[in-house]
Amino acid sequence: MSAPRPVLIAAGGTGGHLFPAEALAVALRKLGVPVVLATDGRVGAMAGSFPAERVVQISSGTPSGGSPIGKAIAAAKLGRGVLAALRLVRAVRPACAIGFGG
Repeated sequence: MSAPRPVLIAAGGTGGHLFPAEALAVALRKLGVPVVLATDGRVGAMAGSFPAERVVQISSGTPSGGSPIGKAIAAAKLGRGVLAALRLVRAVRPACAIGFGG
């Protein structure tokens, strides 16, 4: 029997997103399902205690409001994040992906 494919959990780096994601990760790990977390740079020290085989930080940004230069920088961050997320999905080949956040 082969090992189960991991579940990819995507959650913003704040407690409101990470705490429910962590509850799911704990339940999945009890069932023997590996977990990979994709999050943004705000996760900080919380990433160390998250019950995942791997925690991957993905670039993110908010292109609303602000100056045109700020919007361009945010759009570039989002573009980098999309490419990083695609690479992660190709590498991990998750059984499913579950998102927490807006």
